[in-house]
Amino acid sequence: MRSYNSFLTANNASQIISIYKDFVKNPSSVDQSWHNFFKELAPEELAILDDYEKLDWSKKARSSDFSQTSLSQAISDSLRLVMMIRAYREIGHLIADLDPLGLTVKSKPQGLDPEYYGFEEKDLDRKIFLSGYLGFETASVRQVFEKLQKIYSGTLSIEYKHIQSAEEYRWLKDRIEDRKDMQLTPKGIQRSMA
Repeated sequence: MRSYNSFLTANNASQIISIYKDFVKNPSSVDQSWHNFFKELAPEELAILDDYEKLDWSKKARSSDFSQTSLSQAISDSLRLVMMIRAYREIGHLIADLDPLGLTVKSKPQGLDPEYYGFEEKDLDRKIFLSGYLGFETASVRQVFEKLQKIYSGTLSIEYKHIQSAEEYRWLKDRIEDRKDMQLTPKGIQRSMA
């Protein structure tokens, strides 16, 4: 199996996603080589394509705040930022701060910083369209990076990509990323202290 995002790059992602959408709608509308390509993808890789397909770039869905970038650049930025979000969902726990004594040397896997996706310092505060990812309609790379660090790489870490049930996976992801139902009741606090 390829690495988590290896078959998509900033240069080819929008084209592959477009072909995948056509393939899903009408498989006979794409060349046979694409049938083979999509059949060879692992379930996690198909999930990546499904995630990207959710980005709604219709004029109705997006704001018109793209004066500083072209539409194609804005789409590329969105895809690259979603790639970073997916990376944190999959391997963000590997850099969590779980050693209070600082005795362990942490490795830093590739794919967990904005530079890996081509974002430079000058790009970090530019608003990027996310269509609801992480609860953001639009957000800067810095905002997304900080939220991902807090959720997946803080002093409490969670790994849930192994969950096979789509319903359970979504429920847990929503609770983690949106902090839904995360407040303990007075009775819950009492039980945790006992």
